[in-house]
Amino acid sequence: MTHPVHPLLVHFPIACWSLSTFGDIVGMFYPTGFTQAIATLMLIGIISGIAAMAAGLFDAVKYKHIEHLSNPIDKHMYAAITAWSFYLVSLSLRWDDALSMVPDMWAIVTSVAGAISVMVAGWYGGNLVYVHGVGTQKLKD
Repeated sequence: MTHPVHPLLVHFPIACWSLSTFGDIVGMFYPTGFTQAIATLMLIGIISGIAAMAAGLFDAVKYKHIEHLSNPIDKHMYAAITAWSFYLVSLSLRWDDALSMVPDMWAIVTSVAGAISVMVAGWYGGNLVYVHGVGTQKLKD
């Protein structure tokens, strides 16, 4: 396959995590009763994040030999893994049998930290595509 799969898959965890963090922040000021939905979105983001990271690793292997791409790829990868880890911790802090535990302060803090890490990973990913041309025909070895 010539088209990279990673850019297709990253939309799922990004959307799920963004919505879950938004729900957490809104829930701090206006209790919504959507705690189970927010935790479920996090779980879907974590699972789809594994697929996105696997595809990203597969795509990264194709470009790691290009010296000027090694560092930006690593930064993107580390930021994405950090985001995934923050959301995993946030989900574990609110886990019960029905994923309906009201999040405490640390669950929300790790959710917000995850969102910030997603933004950093997105910035590095955009840099790889728009500055370096990764995944496009304009990439120069």
